[in-house]
Amino acid sequence: MTLPAETLRSEIAAKIDAVAAETVARVLKPCPVDPIAAIYAEWIIAPRRTSAEHLAHCRKLLAAQEAKGRAGHWTYDHNRHIALRQAEAALAVLADEPLPLSNAA
Repeated sequence: MTLPAETLRSEIAAKIDAVAAETVARVLKPCPVDPIAAIYAEWIIAPRRTSAEHLAHCRKLLAAQEAKGRAGHWTYDHNRHIALRQAEAALAVLADEPLPLSNAA
């Protein structure tokens, strides 16, 4: 049994529409987590970081920024590098850790 071309086209179009509708529903489905609640849980309810943890995170960011600078990467930002150095100094005072003697590697 052969199907007429119009019937075949309509079946194919119906399948394409079903797949497209499923894809759109999957992509546009609402987020299961309320973003405001997630931010509240992370910043308000969660335990705070200690000064040493902030300092370690700052040093990690600083190392990444320095690597960008040495590589000549287009996203390197000298002002961010300076700000991270200043933040490192301030956090080192809060964490009672010694500051590095120089910026040279």
